[in-house]
Amino acid sequence: DSYIGFDISKDTIAKYLQTRMKELNIPGMSIAIINDGKISYENTFGYADVSNKLPVTKNTIFEGASLSKSVFAFFVMTFVEEGKLDLDKSLFEYFPHPDVKDDERYKKITARMVLSHRSGFPNWRENEADTILKTKFEPNTDYLYSGEGFQYLALALMHIENIDHNGLERLFQERIGKPIGLEHTVFIQTPYTRKHKAEPYDEKGNWIDWHNHYWIQKGDGKFYAPSSIHSEPIDFSKWMIAVMNKKILS
Repeated sequence: DSYIGFDISKDTIAKYLQTRMKELNIPGMSIAIINDGKISYENTFGYADVSNKLPVTKNTIFEGASLSKSVFAFFVMTFVEEGKLDLDKSLFEYFPHPDVKDDERYKKITARMVLSHRSGFPNWRENEADTILKTKFEPNTDYLYSGEGFQYLALALMHIENIDHNGLERLFQERIGKPIGLEHTVFIQTPYTRKHKAEPYDEKGNWIDWHNHYWIQKGDGKFYAPSSIHSEPIDFSKWMIAVMNKKILS
């Protein structure tokens, strides 16, 4: 059943998606639909690699980009519930950020501000004219979508646990991945995800030279909380269903 109360056939869904893919120049797609807490529809379309005619399959891995933020926030709350992180304590008290030593305002930033995009940090410092990380307004006085804020929170967690990027990935798998049954959802890519990852294409359907593309290369080998998650629909659905069923967190 659809959310408005009548049946939608699988053929209808498939035809609609294929039409939209053609209209939007989407080379390949993998999808899962959750209904009543279960996966009610799954399918794959098109190519993961257009030039080599490699189809998207259930094994195809996709770059999740900013979907990372929701999963990371869920992960962060395990530290809060454990008492290791206070949502309203300055992150500076956990970890002084080495890249913003000359901006005293950042010392007011808390985890809650980061998770609600009120830290004052820009999305990415590279987008700024001088490429220097600094707050753009007094923390908690305005809203600005910020990947930098999420990454600062990740660095604070590493400091709290005295671990590196790989250590944070291991903790993510221990706290979230394994309990939920995520098989191929990672923030730091593995040989499996690299082997099965779909090739990247722009909005016109043209291949992106990822070997020389900054935004795609950024985060490979590091735990980038706001952007580096890789997954596929069935795996990602397991996390969404866990959230719906109030698993892991109280």
